[in-house]
Amino acid sequence: MKKILMTLAMATSFAASAASVATNNEIDRTQEVNYTCKIQIDGKEQNQNISAMYGIKDERVVVAQLKINGVVTPGMWRDDFVPMNRFISQDPAVRSTVWTTMPADAQNLGKVDGGKFAVAETNGAQYSTVLENCKVKR
Repeated sequence: MKKILMTLAMATSFAASAASVATNNEIDRTQEVNYTCKIQIDGKEQNQNISAMYGIKDERVVVAQLKINGVVTPGMWRDDFVPMNRFISQDPAVRSTVWTTMPADAQNLGKVDGGKFAVAETNGAQYSTVLENCKVKR
């Protein structure tokens, strides 16, 4: 229980040290998608509603930020991982975060399920999964 609550606290403690995000001249538009994810608390699986704000440039999804319990994560930039969309924070001053979704582009983003949200205490450390099995709220 203590470890799960600590992990959840890590995931929702970004407000004090949020990374800079894409500015309007770096993205063409944004799109918000709402998900329901699974979280383990006291060994019991519970639902957690989140929203993701995606930045789109030239019809490519390039950046994501999650809002979990009213707290916004640092900007996470998409890498070149092909099997899925993977977004990774790049600010060494804050905890490293990763958000994954199934393959999606600007046209089908709101129809494609997410995957996992994970946090590493320090850069280079192993990630702890905070949220998983994220599904688009329909």
